[in-house]
Amino acid sequence: MKDFYYPRWKVMIDQVVINLESDTEFDQKRFNKRAAAFEEGWTRQSKPYSATPEGNPVTQAKRISQKYFEERKL
Repeated sequence: MKDFYYPRWKVMIDQVVINLESDTEFDQKRFNKRAAAFEEGWTRQSKPYSATPEGNPVTQAKRISQKYFEERKL
């Protein structure tokens, strides 16, 4: 997750920030090219990943759910 989704989201968020600061529309084609380039590079890397999960997914899901449920009440 942290080696794929975080950097990919960062590519999009960086593009959104650029567009907000320059008062321009989101450039979907530019994002698609940058995301595709990242994804291609990611598929070619040879970093070993553990098959053992980190943390408890149920605990994390509950924590995130509670956090955002509480924020919606405000």
